[in-house]
Amino acid sequence: MKKCAILIFVFLTTFLCITLPCHAQRLNVMSFNIRYQNKQDGNNAWVYRKDNVVYFLNEHHPDVFGLQEVLDEQYIFLCNNLSDYAAVGVGRDDGMRKGEYMPVFFLKNRYKLIDSGTFWLSETPNEVSRGWDAACNRICTWVILKHRKSGKRFLFACTHLDHKGKTSRSNAAILIKQRLESISSGLPIVLVGDFNVSEKSEVYETMCSKPYAFNDTWKVAQKCEGLTYTFNGFGKYDATNGNKIDYIFVSPGMKIKNATIFDSHIAEGRYLSDHNAIWAEIEEY
Repeated sequence: MKKCAILIFVFLTTFLCITLPCHAQRLNVMSFNIRYQNKQDGNNAWVYRKDNVVYFLNEHHPDVFGLQEVLDEQYIFLCNNLSDYAAVGVGRDDGMRKGEYMPVFFLKNRYKLIDSGTFWLSETPNEVSRGWDAACNRICTWVILKHRKSGKRFLFACTHLDHKGKTSRSNAAILIKQRLESISSGLPIVLVGDFNVSEKSEVYETMCSKPYAFNDTWKVAQKCEGLTYTFNGFGKYDATNGNKIDYIFVSPGMKIKNATIFDSHIAEGRYLSDHNAIWAEIEEY
């Protein structure tokens, strides 16, 4: 009798394991160019925007997000006011605190940092350097994170391509793909950033072409919401003349449930940034 009961238990356990649906690991990610500190921005200077930026990030509460144009004082302020998050980032001009950061923030109670690093978008990516015809030093900061409950790992990277150097942007796109594929060792990849190009550009085509073709979450999402452009110039650009130059790219196989471009407008003449934040809800990775 006891043996029969054990067999029934084993059968039912096996049956449930086979028939019950597996819950896919979801991941909410964001990219946001928050605009560096510039007193010439008047009412949209950082001092007037910073509390609203913190409120915005805490309200939407992404699992992981990458920022662009973050200076050291801004980075410290954000780290001190986003208590749910841990962050990784360095300044592009010395590998420490000088120049703009491309930091990655992640929910520290949900993810464990396994590895991280930064490389320069240049001919010498392992050292502080300026590449090709770029007007500025440019970097890509990456992390490998592990979900504390499921143990699933993925690589998340944040970058900002040059605003002037066409050759720099083209070569940087190739370099980023090669480096991230090597670093990831087969892990899923999420790459976010300000690429300073439209979807019609050579750089965009490079990112979405083989070898290792990324998917643009805006293109493959089951549902897209919000605005259609990401650069607003503090209200100078809108749907009629604004461009989508910020992207969330993911490695093949990821299922995207929702993609959103948020409106940075706060009040008359006031904005969170001269860019609109972008969001993707990854249903499975």
